[in-house]
Amino acid sequence: MPLAIPLDAATIGISHIAGISERRTFWMLSAFDAESHLRPYLSPEPGLNSGLMIAQYTAAALCNEIIGLATPASVANIGTSAGIEDYNSFGPRAAAKARRAADLAMHVVAIELICAAQGIEAHRPLKSGRGVERVHRALRRVVPTLEKDRPPAPDIAAVVGLIRGGEIQRVTAGV
Repeated sequence: MPLAIPLDAATIGISHIAGISERRTFWMLSAFDAESHLRPYLSPEPGLNSGLMIAQYTAAALCNEIIGLATPASVANIGTSAGIEDYNSFGPRAAAKARRAADLAMHVVAIELICAAQGIEAHRPLKSGRGVERVHRALRRVVPTLEKDRPPAPDIAAVVGLIRGGEIQRVTAGV
């Protein structure tokens, strides 16, 4: 129980991180804000190409799964061992859910980074701050600018690799 409850709480926190990231992605792609000067779905040719629309659908689906994982495992109680063990924390399940939620959240954040990189390019020749530009360069080393529709899965996987490998953290730290 001392581990199960904090793991459940971490999963709830992860669900909010992913949800906020997905909402930022939604707003970048929606073109509702005329002041953003972004094309719908960050498409190079709206109407002819879907741009990053499917990536946002993916982020929403991932968030949906994370929401399900955020239901605490530690609140369940099923007696076992012929009643000898009458209260179980389900700590291993809480750990498995937290791990899965963290992995899915990395994918949601990767989608946001891909969309942000595309959005930055829509505003060129303007430049962002040094840290943002470093992250943009790191992303563009593994994900090319979207010029026509392509499956988003390889791009998402490449950016997840940057996150897992610590590259995003290193470049934001200026290392």
